[in-house]
Parts: sequence; structure tokens; C-alpha cells
Amino acid sequence: MDLSFGVGIRSYLHEQLTPLTKDRLRTRILDQIRKYMPFITVEKLDILSREDIVGYTETYLTDESITVKLEYSFPGQSKSQILNIPIK
Repeated sequence: MDLSFGVGIRSYLHEQLTPLTKDRLRTRILDQIRKYMPFITVEKLDILSREDIVGYTETYLTDESITVKLEYSFPGQSKSQILNIPIK
């Protein structure tokens, strides 16, 4: 078992999601991607709180929720993929 695997994203749920906290989480996610999935290219990574989504209608977004939006591609593919991960 690899004890350093994972981001520990749930520990961020109870922190105030300031720009600094978002930057720390973004850095942690990118570090883990580089370590465990070096074969993908990250095009864009957004860390979103409820306040970041104007006119949100999704019922899964609460005060203590984070959405990670990852846009990535594989070498040799021109089209990128988008992965939205809501964490509550």
C-alpha cells in the first residue's frame, strides 16, 4: 500500500476556501497527478466553491462542498477531456 497516494481532499472541506487554500489544494492535486499519472497533460484545473459558481442550481453544492474541474488530454490526442468531481 502506498501511504502517500491521494490528495486528502476531504480535509479541505472544513477549511475556509480562500485563494491560498485553493492554491494549496491545486498544487497537491497537480503533484499527485505528476507522480501517479505522468502520462496525462493537465490543460486546466479549477477548484470551485459554491460562491464560485454564479447562479448555481445543483443541489449537491453546499457551504462545505468543493468541485474539482480537471481538463486533461493524452499525448497524441487533440481533444481534451473534462472531469467534474463534486466533493461534499
